[in-house]
Amino acid sequence: MMARIYCLLMPWGIFTLLLKDSTAMNGGLPAENVTVILDTLLDGYDKRLRPNYGGETVNVNVSMLVYSFGPIMESNMQYTMDMYFRQEWMDPRLKFNHDIQLYLTSEMIDRVWVPDTYFVNEKAAKYHEITSKNSLLRINKYGRLLYSTRLTMTASCPMDLALFPFDKQVCSLTLESYAYSKNGIYFHWLKEGAVWIDPSISLPQFSLEGHTIGDNIAEYYVGNYSQLVIDFYLGRQLSYYVIQTYAPSSLIVVVSWVSFWIPRKATPARVALGITTVLTMTTIMGNAGSSLPKLSYMKAIDIFLGICYFYVFAALIEYAVISYYDMPKFEQARNFIKEARKTKDEDEPSDDFSEVNNGDVRITVVNDHDVIESHVEVNDKDVNVLQRLLCSTLTKCRQKITESGFDPDVTEHRARIFFPVTFIIFQGGYWIYFKFLAQETIEELMRSAVET
Repeated sequence: MMARIYCLLMPWGIFTLLLKDSTAMNGGLPAENVTVILDTLLDGYDKRLRPNYGGETVNVNVSMLVYSFGPIMESNMQYTMDMYFRQEWMDPRLKFNHDIQLYLTSEMIDRVWVPDTYFVNEKAAKYHEITSKNSLLRINKYGRLLYSTRLTMTASCPMDLALFPFDKQVCSLTLESYAYSKNGIYFHWLKEGAVWIDPSISLPQFSLEGHTIGDNIAEYYVGNYSQLVIDFYLGRQLSYYVIQTYAPSSLIVVVSWVSFWIPRKATPARVALGITTVLTMTTIMGNAGSSLPKLSYMKAIDIFLGICYFYVFAALIEYAVISYYDMPKFEQARNFIKEARKTKDEDEPSDDFSEVNNGDVRITVVNDHDVIESHVEVNDKDVNVLQRLLCSTLTKCRQKITESGFDPDVTEHRARIFFPVTFIIFQGGYWIYFKFLAQETIEELMRSAVET
């Protein structure tokens, strides 16, 4: 018997709870009364006209809740963010007498006037509609409306990449009314909590270092419009570029110095090492700028890679120079003898001067820019004369090189010291200069933004 009574009373209890909950959501009014209020408010309401049409300016308070930021694309100079965008304003036509707040969905938004706010530097944007349109409209008894919607927006962000990758960027977001001048709509940031950014936001290559807000009057040909501006301050994280660019290019430069310790006679090894390091640096330079736009000015990373390229190329040229001046002592003698020989059955001259045969000898003397040739008849008695002539010529050549101050052995030894020392000095100056300059730039930008 008790079970039957319980089964009969349970549905009634559930209905009572649901009715009570529905009434509490609307300030103690049942749903039917709320429907009556809405019908009354919308009776004769014209959403085509702004509040106080022809009279006072509509003051719109704006706030944002940013819960996602990025990616930031230097190639297109743009950034993307997800946010809850909120606007508050007064509409006297929507006043009512009950002490409640009406929470309405997107269907009601289409039936009332809302500000025609747009983002000046927007490139693409979308509303979220899964599982339904993510919008909210709240109305209190004084006719104050809160309109909140969820947006994903891509906005342009002009960037100065001269200090890349030590650069600090300022990405702005500007909003204003599309149709109404400042006499029709005036925007204000909400006094407290105008912009909230999720502290857990993490960017792969940047750190969000702060933000500032401000307002402005935009002057156009058709009139003056109220604007709101928010600036996001972004600092680039160097770790990625150190691992991918700076460390490899520095190591390639160090590898190019190995050739200074390879014997000069090992021509294939030294040339192969030099060419390999040059080609590797070329590849690194190409990859470093692949994600950046085509710019007409030099970036900080270009300076570093250019200097590294110069060092590996200079190491290759150094070997070419010392190889030229380090020809075997009798190589020039063999060239003279080859010119002097008239014997047809010998393909290569001998290293022994005494093997010069009788015949017509052509002697060529090169002195600076003058070339003198003569033909003389020689026999066995003249061999000693020819030997003395050639030896005298070679001695003068060696004396000329010595007098010029160039010695391949000394040059090789100096290169082993000069290249590393100057590169270390360059590294220190480069990092100190650009790190200090970049930090000074961001502080200057933030200071000027706060002052304005």
